[in-house]
Amino acid sequence: MTSASGIRGAAAPAAAAGVVVAGLRAPLGVAIVLAAAFALSANATAAARGFRPGWRYGLAGLGHAGVALLLVGVVVSSGFGRSERVVLRPGQEREVLGYRLTYEGIHPHADGRDRARVAVSGRGAGFVATPAYYWSDTMRGFMKTPHIERSLTGDLYLEPIDVVGGGEKAEGPVWMAVGDAHRVGEASYRLLGIEPEADEVMRIVARVEVSAGGRTDILRPALEIDMRSRERRGVPDCLPDGRELEVVAADPMTGRVALGLPAEPAGLPGLVVELSLKPFIGLIWLGAALVVLSLALAAVRRSTEGPPGPGEVAG
Repeated sequence: MTSASGIRGAAAPAAAAGVVVAGLRAPLGVAIVLAAAFALSANATAAARGFRPGWRYGLAGLGHAGVALLLVGVVVSSGFGRSERVVLRPGQEREVLGYRLTYEGIHPHADGRDRARVAVSGRGAGFVATPAYYWSDTMRGFMKTPHIERSLTGDLYLEPIDVVGGGEKAEGPVWMAVGDAHRVGEASYRLLGIEPEADEVMRIVARVEVSAGGRTDILRPALEIDMRSRERRGVPDCLPDGRELEVVAADPMTGRVALGLPAEPAGLPGLVVELSLKPFIGLIWLGAALVVLSLALAAVRRSTEGPPGPGEVAG
């Protein structure tokens, strides 16, 4: 008994420590994982003991364990989830979140809903994503349905956002300090600030005010620098029409960044997509399945029996 209690008591701190080591930093998220892991351990043990004399006596523990597992899944999946938006040009390969994406155009489908075709490879995966992107006369607008690729470690969502014109970069990067402004065509770009984020991968985020066509947007392109390999990678942000603004280089000594500013729209149409990774989302589905199973079995029990027996929790 003492050994089992000790194991249950150690499971929750171990789970919380595990998510912190893995990179979860939000105090509320860590606290929720700690509490939910303790509840999961205690209720799983209660369910196992309750099922020994018969299936009717462990349903409450099973349901509560399912709720705790679902909660852990929600926090972990959202805490470690990542998403990135990018413009794909026909036939051009782009690397996004460790995956290589190649846009193959929009093709008609038998159900009347056009599908975008995007070849996806990397991280041991290889498939063709076919998210729906079609015009709806009823809604008077484009309808978009993401492609979902499920796996044991998590789900990958590829969602079409918009079809856009081309957008070649302006000649050479433009070096700007905070407060500087630069104009390309009808668009004006002003650097509002630079926000470094230090970790194993340093991020230099540029906060840029973009004014064009009577509207103003704040974009946050970034430059990522792996402190171990010194490898650099730009993480662009998209203008409303899908063209990209990126940080090409940074000079910490002068507090300036080099921005790759998009030129006027031109060229072949591309597809703006958002790639989202939702790890460990299977915990959510498993927890929900346990809750539904416990409720279904409780309904069967109530329809076949009278009042709850000794040691059985009513509900």
